[in-house]
Amino acid sequence: MLTLLKYHWRFLNQLVVFVSLFLILSGTLISAADAKPKRIGTYQHWRVFTDGSGADQQCFAVSEPRKKLPAGAKRGEIFLSVTHRPAQNVRYEPSIRVGYPMSDSVDPLAEIDGQPFRFFSGAQAKIEATEWAWLEEPTRTEALIAEMKKGNQLEFTAMSARGTQTRDSYSLLGFTRALKALDEACAP
Repeated sequence: MLTLLKYHWRFLNQLVVFVSLFLILSGTLISAADAKPKRIGTYQHWRVFTDGSGADQQCFAVSEPRKKLPAGAKRGEIFLSVTHRPAQNVRYEPSIRVGYPMSDSVDPLAEIDGQPFRFFSGAQAKIEATEWAWLEEPTRTEALIAEMKKGNQLEFTAMSARGTQTRDSYSLLGFTRALKALDEACAP
């Protein structure tokens, strides 16, 4: 629980990133003083964007699931992102939006080639971002990124507040190239 509380402040900082990602993926960008995320490039199943400049700059690599189970489940936007916010010294921050409010009693789980990575949800942290999940142990970020670079697929399992279990499959093809573009776009 202490781990969850440590990250509460990070959610407020990510609000702008999440809103931008949602608007990009839904195709309904709203211009605020002509500022909108700039697409850096597409790398197979990954896209890289940058937003802002100077102390406000943030960059993110985004992918959508290639397969969503159960197929008939009604869900909103679903995507996996890795974010850099240089001014806040945040690098390689993974987050996943599942498209529904998650259960606060079941840990979301990412798995790459049999290697599990536990996440926690906004519902568990008791914040409004109940459709979002973040890596539970930040000390495992490096291991997760390394697995994403060498793996082929990331499977993400979560439970909705209504009790529906979902499993999303993300292709990792292009992730290494996307990460290189992300690093170049948002150097420390």
